[in-house]
Amino acid sequence: MSEVAMAIPSGARYRVGGVEFAVVSDGDYFYDAGAVFGVVPRVMWERQSGPLDKQYRLTLGLNCLLLRSRGKTILIESGVGGKPGDRDASSPASEGTLLTSLAAVGVQPADIDIVVNTHLHAD
Repeated sequence: MSEVAMAIPSGARYRVGGVEFAVVSDGDYFYDAGAVFGVVPRVMWERQSGPLDKQYRLTLGLNCLLLRSRGKTILIESGVGGKPGDRDASSPASEGTLLTSLAAVGVQPADIDIVVNTHLHAD
């Protein structure tokens, strides 16, 4: 039997050599499991997916990564923000918590030297 992958909580911190990593969350996003897994049979993915809501949606974390190294603070991903968009009616989310998550690890927006967005689409 496989184990369900557990989400890394916002605020979790790690250190590798001289680099400090912190997970910072911009909230959660709820997405149709069928759209994510497509033609893969449900019995193959449901043990790994975690709980679904009543509309069979997955809860996906909108996590970003904060790095501190050599006197620089780097944010990998910038979340999706708190402004409601067209997708809210079909895929509600608890988004827009990045500033609160940054503050919880002692970082203000002005402290960030570099922002890296790895991709630009609605996930």
